[in-house]
Amino acid sequence: ELLSALGALYVQGVRIDWQAFDRDYPRRRLALPTYPFQRQRFWIENAPGEPLESEPSFDLWKSVTERAGRQAEYVPIDMDLAKFAVAWRALDALTGAQIVKELRDFGLFLRAGERNSVEDVLRSAGIAKSHSNLISRWLHRLEIEKILARDRNEYVSGEPLPEPDTNAALKSAEKALADTPVLWNYIDRCCTSLDGILHGKSNPLDTLFPEGSFETAEFLYQNWALPRYFNGILQSALESIALAAARDGRSLRILEVGAGTGGTTASALPALSGVDAEYWFTDLSDLFLTRAERKFSSYPFVRYQAFDLDRDFGDQGVQAHSFDVVIAANVLHATRDIGSTLERVKSLLASGAVLLAYEVTEHLPWFDITVALIEGWQKHNDHPRRQHPLLKPGEWAKALTEHGFEAVDVLPKPGCPTEILGHHVFLARGPRIGVGSKAETIATRAAFEKPLNPSANPTPVSEAQELMSRLASMTHGERVEELVKFVREHVMAVLRLRPEKAPRRTQRLMDLGVDSLMALELARRLAVGLGRKQSLRSTLIFEHPTIQAIAEFIEMSVLDFLVADIREKAEPETSRSGIDLGEISDETVEQLLLAKLKQIKK
Repeated sequence: ELLSALGALYVQGVRIDWQAFDRDYPRRRLALPTYPFQRQRFWIENAPGEPLESEPSFDLWKSVTERAGRQAEYVPIDMDLAKFAVAWRALDALTGAQIVKELRDFGLFLRAGERNSVEDVLRSAGIAKSHSNLISRWLHRLEIEKILARDRNEYVSGEPLPEPDTNAALKSAEKALADTPVLWNYIDRCCTSLDGILHGKSNPLDTLFPEGSFETAEFLYQNWALPRYFNGILQSALESIALAAARDGRSLRILEVGAGTGGTTASALPALSGVDAEYWFTDLSDLFLTRAERKFSSYPFVRYQAFDLDRDFGDQGVQAHSFDVVIAANVLHATRDIGSTLERVKSLLASGAVLLAYEVTEHLPWFDITVALIEGWQKHNDHPRRQHPLLKPGEWAKALTEHGFEAVDVLPKPGCPTEILGHHVFLARGPRIGVGSKAETIATRAAFEKPLNPSANPTPVSEAQELMSRLASMTHGERVEELVKFVREHVMAVLRLRPEKAPRRTQRLMDLGVDSLMALELARRLAVGLGRKQSLRSTLIFEHPTIQAIAEFIEMSVLDFLVADIREKAEPETSRSGIDLGEISDETVEQLLLAKLKQIKK
């Protein structure tokens, strides 16, 4: 606003003291090319491997922290901080109501004096042991609210749990989130699915990626005002590093770990427009890598590779001390041991290089009926984190310092109004270790140039119709064989496998590396390929773990009426009574009779 006002005054002829305006900011004059067609570089070429900070008079770390700090003082125009306080209170009340409702539905704490430990609740309710920390937090919450009392490792009800008014709590939360309908729909789905998720009947990722859609995840990690604010801080820090590199004519190597849906990537890449950069987009899931290759196709300097932060990276095609910047957005907490994770991150950094981390730093109560149900929330197994995987801002700063980072800055600063958001950005400078290696082996480069599988795009409707028409004219055995080929093609697309790596029909998909997110994508792709409007169940690969099993399931449970409909449309002049049974096989006759019986039953 200040610059716009000064610009308007200048255009009207007002004399502006620009030197006074720039007095508090580091500025320098640069000689730039006069004409674009001159094609002449004006940057000083430096030898590869020199530290990023080559000019003693320029303090890169100070520039990065100051620029990011200024950005932290500005929030997006559509961010109303007062509404966040209202929303958090409404979601807190909804969480309490849902917890009491679930425990009552489990038949627990319905009598005065009833005693149960966390293990008792898990056993009585039939809940997997992986949710023990979640149930522990539930019971601890009711202890704080004096609904339950604690006696050693047991919780005691002084009186039966009251029946909560969940409808009123839902309406209140919906009203509080009226400006963010995508967030509300996500929370509503979580409440509806809560019982099924706890009992293993539903996949918690279905709530975040309903029917394979990325709309909710992209809103929560990219498009919502909250992540835009924090991604903006991170972007400003990266811009400062890029400007310093461009000033010195240097290239940058940036590694983003756990890049996921690319919400932070979308903010980071535009910051690199003026510098020669290599940006390595990494994640555990090939599904995210495949999608990112399409999403960021306009940035040719981005490379893609699977990378596990919980494993030593030497055998993952990533070299030690070879990155100027490591970006980690809401991923460091989702590892087993935070100390080991920080040591590995530090070893990725070149001398004096920078870690830009964006983390949730407050365990808001509503997490316990939403994101805390996801598998990654249960991975932590270290001393600082017992009940949940999150650390406070001061705990993060302490951990970074203890593990050898020379300087740490935390944004927003204490006392800033945006602290209510419960997120922070951490800027951490790695140790100086002398000249860092910038070498890249041919094998490493090749790994990041892995092409997309040509079958990666979903099957068009016309191809689905063609497939169904072929299946309609086949016998039972022929249909299964055709479906094996169909399922294998989509498994290869999801896993990004080359033809020579085609999986066997009897291999377990989970052994091949199909994770929960890939299972969602596979179910969606198969549904599209079959011309179905609704996705198949996300638990498909758990119930039918091989290509052969999925093909047989589709043939028996999905195709009956689809094949019958296609057959009727293809042969409208032939009535059922006019079929010459002598011209078709016994298997086909059996399938027709089974389909007819199902229609009669319905």
